[in-house]
Amino acid sequence: LGPEGEPPPVIIPIPESAAHATLGFYEESINMGRPCTMDFGFFRNPYVGRSFISPSQELRDLKVLCKFNPMEHVLKGKTVVVIDDSIVRGTTARQLAGLIYSAGAKAVHIRISSPPVTDPCFYGMDFPSKEELFANTHFGNVQAMAEWLRVTSLGYLTPEGLVEAATRSSGTRHSFCRACFTGVYPVPVTGQATGQDW
Repeated sequence: LGPEGEPPPVIIPIPESAAHATLGFYEESINMGRPCTMDFGFFRNPYVGRSFISPSQELRDLKVLCKFNPMEHVLKGKTVVVIDDSIVRGTTARQLAGLIYSAGAKAVHIRISSPPVTDPCFYGMDFPSKEELFANTHFGNVQAMAEWLRVTSLGYLTPEGLVEAATRSSGTRHSFCRACFTGVYPVPVTGQATGQDW
């Protein structure tokens, strides 16, 4: 991801959810002959809850600033590859990219260890409506998404890659829900389940 002759990129997770995906990305990069280092680029305050489920954008922004502190000694002057598990609204990723740049990073690449979230979850996660989801606000255009996030590049795991990664260790294809990536719900969704009656 970095230009020839420059120091190798540093790969960092968004703690804590992306730690395992970051390790996998790092190991696969090394196996493919792509030099890189891995480090923690953020200190995460463990007393602040999940930001994307907060009811207002102001609260989500405040939670991100209280929750993540960039480590300048890891990021300054570096090409940074950020690994996260998903992007829901996009606002958290955009803020985090800004924090990484403010710590002196030369370039920020985001890699997501899931396909784009295109549909709400009605089985326990408080996702926004379909219209508010980041992938839908940019009509699936990854380049437009990267520009909005103000990052050098953005990449997602494919749906096929997700299934392969989730089933590789056991060698069997397990049944698991992918509705937020495909819009295909394993149990029919009624009006009440869609939040119309809440």
